[in-house]
Amino acid sequence: MGLWATTDVPTHKDVYIWTVVGVFVYAFFIETHVIRWINRQKALQAQTDQKLIKIAEINRKIENLERTPLSRHFTADDRDIAEDKI
Repeated sequence: MGLWATTDVPTHKDVYIWTVVGVFVYAFFIETHVIRWINRQKALQAQTDQKLIKIAEINRKIENLERTPLSRHFTADDRDIAEDKI
C-alpha cells in the first residue's frame, strides 16, 4: 500500500492496487480452500496408514499362530476340559 500511495505514475498505481486486491482475494478465498483440501488429504492418508498398520499387525498374529504347534494354542484349563470329555 505504501508504493501505491507514494507513486506519481498512474500505471504504477493501477499495478500496485490490483496486486493488493489479488493478494487479498488469494489470501481470504483461494488459500483457505487449498489448506482445507491439503488437510483433508493428510487425514485420509493417515486413516489409510492406520488401516494398513492394523492389517499388518493382524497378518503378523496369524503368521505366529500358524507357526506355533497346535498344542500350544490351548491353555491348561482347556486341556483339562478336553481330557475330561475323552
